[in-house]
Amino acid sequence: RPADLAPLSVGVPSGEITVTRPTRPIELNPAQILNARFGPVTLSGTDELPGEVWVGNDLPLTYYWKVVAAPQEDLTARVTLMGETTSVVQDFAPVRPDYPTTQWQPAESLRAPTDFHIPADLPSGDYLLSLVMVGAQGPLADPVTLGRVHVIAPERSFTLPAMPHALSAKFGNVAELIGWGLEGGELTLYWRALATADESYTVFVHLRDAAGALVSQHDAPPMNGARPTTSWLAREIISDTHRLAVPAGPFTIQIGLYDQASGRRLMLEGGG
Repeated sequence: RPADLAPLSVGVPSGEITVTRPTRPIELNPAQILNARFGPVTLSGTDELPGEVWVGNDLPLTYYWKVVAAPQEDLTARVTLMGETTSVVQDFAPVRPDYPTTQWQPAESLRAPTDFHIPADLPSGDYLLSLVMVGAQGPLADPVTLGRVHVIAPERSFTLPAMPHALSAKFGNVAELIGWGLEGGELTLYWRALATADESYTVFVHLRDAAGALVSQHDAPPMNGARPTTSWLAREIISDTHRLAVPAGPFTIQIGLYDQASGRRLMLEGGG
């Protein structure tokens, strides 16, 4: 239900599926051929990297693996994003946490999409992306270069703007709504970041009539996705505009933040 994201029924069992291994290796076609050997496995290649990515977002990565021999230990894929003055290192399961390398079979081909998170405080600039497989005794070989990517950081403001209506409403430890303004069908919300969020939250705006019925709404990440809460820095001010169909007569505006995947809303101080 869009108004409050409540499920209208429980899940209904619809049958069972048995998943088995392929009877023959799958032919995989990476866009970039690498053929980098790491002990018992080979990184055949990757898909093309996006040319640029904004801070606070995820950089999509897809690896293609070939198993030369059955790995005797669970290996980790270590990815490094290195710039002139700053580097970020993140460790991943090469495919998925529930399919470690000790379960891989010789001659098996595997495709592994994953996301490399770009920290909110990373400076703008060109970065080199590399990968190495790591075991209990350390790296199995020298890192292989995956490509280059340009990281973009937004212009930030930490100065309070002029606001038609000021208030203070803190949503969890993520955001404080410090003001708002409504002009025509544009509602501008003024947020002050309390911290960089671990999740990208969606803003909902509900307009309700005198009887409490929902007459208009708009759901979107801040600035229509241009400034996700994962890109905010503490004390930063974000002006966030939402377009609405504004009804005639008196109405009430309700604002909130929620996690789109689970529907979980951030709570106000006091539990509202």
